Amino acid sequence: MKLGFDLDGVLIDNLPIKRDLVFKQKNLTLDLWMLNSNVIDTYITNTAFRREIDVKSALSSEHSITELCIGDVLSFLSQKLDLYLITARGKSQEGIDCAKILIKKHRLDSFFGNNILLVKDKKEKVSRINDLRLDYFIDDRKDILLDLPRSKRVLYDPFGLFKAEADSFYLLSTLNELKTQFNSFFAHQKTTNS
Repeated sequence: MKLGFDLDGVLIDNLPIKRDLVFKQKNLTLDLWMLNSNVIDTYITNTAFRREIDVKSALSSEHSITELCIGDVLSFLSQKLDLYLITARGKSQEGIDCAKILIKKHRLDSFFGNNILLVKDKKEKVSRINDLRLDYFIDDRKDILLDLPRSKRVLYDPFGLFKAEADSFYLLSTLNELKTQFNSFFAHQKTTNS
């Protein structure tokens, strides 16, 4: 079985840096959940500024991991599944280089090996997920997941913002659920997919 992960917003926490950028440039304090990729447009309506935040965040190698348990979870999963890391980093070599630094810094390469794909955009990301025939893909962005078959969609939702959309996605509030509820998670998915 093949399980894919996104990097930014799933394994790497880019929200604190986004919050700091908004505060520094607009003197505006936002809660972290307001910077979630699915709702940020509600709170930052200026598209150019939103894009600037995304670019600066992608060019930072200072991000921490989203959850302290990530190493344990990935170690557990890598013994049972083939793991893939697929992230869109734009056309910028600098953005790709920052992703590589973060992957090394947090030792994520030890869990994914050669199954790390740094792609340029959403279209290529979705294409690679489908080409690799991943059974499931975990992302924090609904727009990415909605381009995948329903059976593959796993939405990382640490703030509980999308409970009402459980018919469209399997929701994860913490990555640790993949370990603690491994059998029920994958049994649920097999039942749902049948």
